[in-house]
Amino acid sequence: MTYALPRLKLVIACTIALLAGCSGEPGLPGGFDGAGTQRIYVIELDGDTAGRIEERRGRTSAGAPRMDTLVEMVLPGSGLMLREERLQFAADPPHVLLQRTRFTRTPSGIEHHEVSRGDELGAPTLADLDDTLELATAPIGTQVRQRGLFGTGEGEGMVTAWEVASRDSAGTHARGQRDDGAEVALWLAPDGTPERYRIGAGFTLRRVGEAPVLPVERSSPLLMEVSARLGDAARIDRLSVRVIGPAAELFRSGPGLEVHSNDAGIELHGRRLDAAAELDADDRRLLEAMVAEVRRQVRYHPGAAPPSLNALLTDGRGDCYEFAALFSALAQRAGFDARLVTGLAWAGDERGGFAPHAWNEVRIGATWLSVDPTWDQVGADAARLRFPDDPGGQLDLQLALKRSSIEIIEIDPAG
Repeated sequence: MTYALPRLKLVIACTIALLAGCSGEPGLPGGFDGAGTQRIYVIELDGDTAGRIEERRGRTSAGAPRMDTLVEMVLPGSGLMLREERLQFAADPPHVLLQRTRFTRTPSGIEHHEVSRGDELGAPTLADLDDTLELATAPIGTQVRQRGLFGTGEGEGMVTAWEVASRDSAGTHARGQRDDGAEVALWLAPDGTPERYRIGAGFTLRRVGEAPVLPVERSSPLLMEVSARLGDAARIDRLSVRVIGPAAELFRSGPGLEVHSNDAGIELHGRRLDAAAELDADDRRLLEAMVAEVRRQVRYHPGAAPPSLNALLTDGRGDCYEFAALFSALAQRAGFDARLVTGLAWAGDERGGFAPHAWNEVRIGATWLSVDPTWDQVGADAARLRFPDDPGGQLDLQLALKRSSIEIIEIDPAG
């Protein structure tokens, strides 16, 4: 059920895409025109060191540009994830990408090897690494749209709309919003090298002089304990809770969740999404068949964290996030308006609390229907508290939950 902080794999992919810099000779990004360069970045979650990124640029003995990137990150509630990536370019201008090789080791020790041809990634050239240089030289107020470099990982097709906010002798500051709604900020050195990158308030990527020491302890999965017992969650149509602590201000109203503020604090009122009443027999059978197919293709394995759907289908192991991601792909291919959502879900009376979970919403008519392929539910229960849609908001909220608590106000009907 539980998974690492929502979409952290996507966050990591998008940060790799930002490791661009200044040009030496015209049209050639820095680090490829001489002896090569190395850059090191520390990954911080809520101010604490959580990982590092090392990037090396240079040329092969044949003169072909090459870029190697290493990512190590301790995923909260899961463990250490490692990713190594190599980009190999043609020796002659315009230096088209020939091949991307990627190795991933998940927190549970599962290894994935992926090799992609450059033409499968859109045949980008080395000059595409220069995206941030435009931000470093554009006038204040200029708006720049920057795509994710080479469709790296799950950031494929991701575009950020930047605005140059300020500039001084230390460099340039830009603010922006990604296509997925995440609010981001970027600080560049005068030569265009990224010095700091922030997603929401909780995730920061910062350039440093030497590799940081990573935490060695494996943190336990997040569980928001409550004193009440809900019984059979599948019977719950409505659930009201009170959130106490910094997470209270970060929840947002959405399908199946209403957020209210009163003298007692922030209250969340969840309800079973009522689209099930409009679901005809044919659509129900189709959705149930897709849930069954997901459960046939994927074996539940906490911390599996495959880097892509292709890797998931090859290996066959994933957690609730992968169950939901595969269902979204199948439902969208079948013509449904479907999306993946994350939040807190009741983990059962034995555990006695709410834990991070991922499921789906499918539009039926004018409303949405909850589908939970991990738990084999079409028309899921109301014992879940939905996170905001944008990854930055999700990340900030889940970090804040560690310093917050939940009280049950009302259960309808009682379990």
